[in-house]
Amino acid sequence: MTADNLALGQQLEELLQFVYAMPIAIIKLNAAGDIEMLNPVAVQILAQVGIDSGTTNRRDLLEAIRLGLWNQWLASSGQIGLICGPERITLRPPNGTSYHLLLTMVRSDTSCTMISLDDITKTIEQEREINLQRRKIGLLIEHIHGYCVTLLDTNGYISEWNPSIKRMLGRDSSTTIGVAFTELIDSSEQSTTFDELALRVREQGWCRIDVPMLHSSGNQLWTECVVTPIIEIDSSTSAYVTVLRDATDQHRTSQKLISQALTDPLTELHNRRGLQQLIPDLLTKLNSLQLPSSWIAVDIDHFKFVNDSYGHDAGDKVLREVAFLLRQTVRDDDLVVRIGGEEFLIFLPKANIEGAQIVAERMRQCIESSVIVYKDHTIKITSSFGISSQPPNLDWNTAIMTADIALYQAKHSGRNKVVISNNSEI
Repeated sequence: MTADNLALGQQLEELLQFVYAMPIAIIKLNAAGDIEMLNPVAVQILAQVGIDSGTTNRRDLLEAIRLGLWNQWLASSGQIGLICGPERITLRPPNGTSYHLLLTMVRSDTSCTMISLDDITKTIEQEREINLQRRKIGLLIEHIHGYCVTLLDTNGYISEWNPSIKRMLGRDSSTTIGVAFTELIDSSEQSTTFDELALRVREQGWCRIDVPMLHSSGNQLWTECVVTPIIEIDSSTSAYVTVLRDATDQHRTSQKLISQALTDPLTELHNRRGLQQLIPDLLTKLNSLQLPSSWIAVDIDHFKFVNDSYGHDAGDKVLREVAFLLRQTVRDDDLVVRIGGEEFLIFLPKANIEGAQIVAERMRQCIESSVIVYKDHTIKITSSFGISSQPPNLDWNTAIMTADIALYQAKHSGRNKVVISNNSEI
């Protein structure tokens, strides 16, 4: 035997020793299919599943491992390389727990076939447990009324969802999978981008927002939305989970309370708090257009006389009637506010001082010609008006103060008049 053959034989022996010691089951067959080697793990696994590894019947051994394996080996005669696998097989001993194995058969040359059996029982059981827990969680979420869950990719498109979205938004997979999450939001009510949501999640680890959603029927509902990231081992974000809760009733109640806080209950006009809430945003939009607007301050003349003569119920009716007349005289975009008592304030966006004068005079005439009946009394009233301009970027409190000064001049120069802030009477 040459030195090269000795070296090669030694290498093969070392390789077989390495294979023998591998932590997976290894079975070595010769050219005739006889078993030449079983490593200790193979003996152990075969014993656990009730297969006699000492049998001399090679056919029975391979068929016990997997039905048809012997015939497959015969049919592959002359084939070098992978014969079968990797494939999952399950072996069930007569009495005991089933074993899940990963079977691979490889013919390295015409004289050697290697069969490996990797015990993946624990992995399979873990997968089953994970799937079971997923089903349990999915079932739990599905039966919590008013909740739905979506899985978003890193671009904000829906990749998975639970069936609750059908109940909440009337959507199914054909109208949900692959759709941008922000497309579910009612854009006419609120503009929200996924980049804004992702930024908030990065800043604080999660985010919660109240958003209006559109049902497939076109109806709107408000939802409480919580967005959380799925973080990988390398700290990267691989996806986002959104949990939606139907908060329509809660939103309506909240809006009703806000409306009550910002509205005068007697006249149903905005009150002073409502004015302070609305004007800043409104003026910001108007200032960007560089257009002037106007204010009209209104006061009912001799209102104390009405209360003293006819009672406070009569005074309340007069206030409601004046509020109605003021609303009837202005445009939909104009803002009519009851400041307190018998004082009103009107904001006319995009109206110059000349337009405000026309509106105020129309109001004055309308109130003067009105007849208010209370019980068996006929009440006639008049009102005084002060007008100021609201140039772009002027403090609105200053403009209101100017209108009040003009109103003061109207009341102290005879009442039932319209006066603009430059002291010119109409």
